[in-house]
Amino acid sequence: KARADVLNWSGEKKFPAVSDLVASAVNEGGEVGKAAISAAGKIGGKKALSALLGQLGGENGDECLTALKSFKGDIQDDVCALLANELASGKDFSVGDNGKLLLNLLNLVNARKIAKAAKQVYSMLGSGSKYLEALGVNALQNVVGTDDIDKVAGLLDNAAPVQESALQKALTSALHTLAPAEQYSKLSGIMKKAANVAKFYPCLAATGVDEAVDDLVADVEGGSWKALLSLLKVDNYKAAPALLKLAKSDLSKAGPLLSRYISLVDEYETSAEKKRFNLGEVLSLAGSMEDAALRTILKKSALKS
Repeated sequence: KARADVLNWSGEKKFPAVSDLVASAVNEGGEVGKAAISAAGKIGGKKALSALLGQLGGENGDECLTALKSFKGDIQDDVCALLANELASGKDFSVGDNGKLLLNLLNLVNARKIAKAAKQVYSMLGSGSKYLEALGVNALQNVVGTDDIDKVAGLLDNAAPVQESALQKALTSALHTLAPAEQYSKLSGIMKKAANVAKFYPCLAATGVDEAVDDLVADVEGGSWKALLSLLKVDNYKAAPALLKLAKSDLSKAGPLLSRYISLVDEYETSAEKKRFNLGEVLSLAGSMEDAALRTILKKSALKS
């Protein structure tokens, strides 16, 4: 108890002079080990980092992960080296506790968005192991940048359904540092060459630009329900008239369309008169629909306006 108290105190005061003592106590079990892990995370330094990474797959692995998530300094090279070594170990990570270190490393990569780990994550996608592929595809969004756009787009175009959502998130992440107009320009070029255009609709919607709305509306009018699902997620007021028009064309499917229409009007329409007019149109449609949820949403919106 006394040693644990001393270690906790040292961590709170962030005394670098005791870093060797703290690092040596990290691999102990019980309260002493947990106190040392917490202190190591707060004090920092190369020895503390090595000690925490060394126990990341051990008894106090979860505590080490917590400490490493907020560890000060650049830890990318050390994490990537350990991840590469673990992936080369030949273990069957799906059995027992074999995957504990790997899972904690990936959680750390995801939490700190360690871009240098992209090489290891891509290697997981090509490993031939369904377990590793599933982990890798879900980590991809946290390690990609603009240099990865074309590579991730290629993976998405050829992806199995089970990987589509994760790769859509990864492509959106790779694009997000570009200005919205640049995102659209890059993405529209990719889509013109893609074999499976519909897989890119969520990424197109995420750009939020007027041109994306136009493209999605055109494909909805061409009969694509996948384009419609993405149109419902576009954060752009220009989508509102299209949603209302589509709702009027088929009242049996109008509920989600009008619900999204209402939310866009509420968020973006600044004129109280126009808002009342727009909501009035929905009210007239809702009167001929058996949709209690829509009427509730409309009532709340009308009260706000």
